[in-house]
Amino acid sequence: MKQQFFRISLVFCTSIISITSITYCLQPALDQSAVKRTSSDELKRALDTYAPGLITSAEFPDAPFTLAIGEKRLPCDRSLLEKLYNLLVNTNQYRDQVAQVRRLDTTLPLCTGEQEFLAKRDAHCQQRLEQLLGHPVPRTPRIAICLSGGGYRAAICSAAFLDTFDKIGFLDAAQYISSLSGSTWAVAPWLINQNCPFHNFYGEFLQRLHNNIFQKSAPEQLEDVAHSLSIVTETFLRKLAFDEVPSLIDFYGMLLALSLFSQEERHNFFSIDLSSQIAVCKDGNMPLPLYTANDVHKKLSTVVEFSPFEVSVPDWGIAIPSWSLGRKFNAGVSQNTPPTLTLGYLMGIWGSALSLSCKDLFDFTLDKLEPKVLFEPIKQLLYETVIGDLRVMPARVRNMTCKMDNVPYPKKQLLTVVDQGLTYNLPFLPLVNPSRAIDVIIVLDVSGNVNTGDELRKAEADMRAHCVLFPPIDYTNVATNICSVFDAGPHSKAPVVIYLPLTKNDNYSQSYDPWALLQVGSPLNTLNFIYSSSDITNVCGLIEQSVMESYQTIISTIETVVQRKANQA
Repeated sequence: MKQQFFRISLVFCTSIISITSITYCLQPALDQSAVKRTSSDELKRALDTYAPGLITSAEFPDAPFTLAIGEKRLPCDRSLLEKLYNLLVNTNQYRDQVAQVRRLDTTLPLCTGEQEFLAKRDAHCQQRLEQLLGHPVPRTPRIAICLSGGGYRAAICSAAFLDTFDKIGFLDAAQYISSLSGSTWAVAPWLINQNCPFHNFYGEFLQRLHNNIFQKSAPEQLEDVAHSLSIVTETFLRKLAFDEVPSLIDFYGMLLALSLFSQEERHNFFSIDLSSQIAVCKDGNMPLPLYTANDVHKKLSTVVEFSPFEVSVPDWGIAIPSWSLGRKFNAGVSQNTPPTLTLGYLMGIWGSALSLSCKDLFDFTLDKLEPKVLFEPIKQLLYETVIGDLRVMPARVRNMTCKMDNVPYPKKQLLTVVDQGLTYNLPFLPLVNPSRAIDVIIVLDVSGNVNTGDELRKAEADMRAHCVLFPPIDYTNVATNICSVFDAGPHSKAPVVIYLPLTKNDNYSQSYDPWALLQVGSPLNTLNFIYSSSDITNVCGLIEQSVMESYQTIISTIETVVQRKANQA
């Protein structure tokens, strides 16, 4: 354990040093009171020679152009830097396209891309369901998989869940997979690969989880760190050129990519973004992924949905093309063309539990200690002052609703986007969109407090708050039952929810109890990123056993829904 801790510390410190070094390299230009100047004529001649037509003469003032200026900041207008970056570095296929904010009405209509996807995927799922059920399916039910968060535990359990579903045919019958936090780390890397069945991806993915950057040999770690330097350099070049805000999430997302991407994907880090999954899903051969995060403003949290086609905030009634997230917007129209946000960076945002507020940190740690009276003054300080809302370097992205009418924050330049699991740990909200018309939601809950059912309670409360159709939940033995079904009845349009929690299963092992391994310092704890082969084998075996035992329940529930839809026709 000491050796592993030393390696983790080495990787972390080396990477922090690399980031700091780049910052200090830039700092002299920012700190010097003298101004480095280049005449506009000289710049124009150089650009006319090497990039004819890139910049018109109207964009050059008569006064000398300021490249680097004192007062510890660069000029606000960085249009030249942006254009040079786009010329020399940016290979983004969308850089010549202008993005516009799409307004959503109360029905939350789907974009054209998702509608076309569903038309193809419904036909694909119909064929698969007819094979599973052994008879024609006149009206195809829409089935969604809902995966909880929970760090590497969630990634491993989600992978085992999807692999088992793939083998028994359910994955091919699902239109959607909704995930948050750690479960996104299993879904997103899989859907980089076109037409790759999950069972082909599964074994390699578990190897990546086991041999992540924290567990590699010292030479391998140094190789990864050396490769990361180029990623860090280009990341900060982008931040500099487009006046963006760097954060710890840039570094965190890079580490996730170095751990969970293949070697080829790591070398293509900057060309792999969310929109690249459109090519994987558009033909309807794969389910459509829906990822979630939260925008936080003071004490308010709002769910942000990410699909390969769009990023949307349903509560605000807006959506933008996924490739335009991170651009400056003014009154609903994009104003610049930075490269798309990388998938690694988004995985960092989706799983950014490290961006806890001081209040969240207290709730997860000190509030569980005794005697509580000892920590009461700290609790009062955090809950009654703005200190409690402070966060540890969260991700900040451009506000796409800047200067728009009828939106909550038209004056905000940046949105603070964090892990949705910090609010509640089950991504139901994208799946109850009435336009998606989902009939069955199959849930895997591996939350750290799954034994209490609290995340399901909080999710249900939020569904009620949003006034969406959702079945009543009976919490009797919900955490200990291998599989529970919640159904509002044949006359309700609410989806049927099939719920599988992480729980002890004597048919798998009478001694293996996952709840006992969720505590701090235990193998299945959310903060643990180092899993042994036996840890992975045990929890994956448990999930596989529970899914196989639930097979008949899931099949009969889908059969019931199929019959209901046929009767409604």
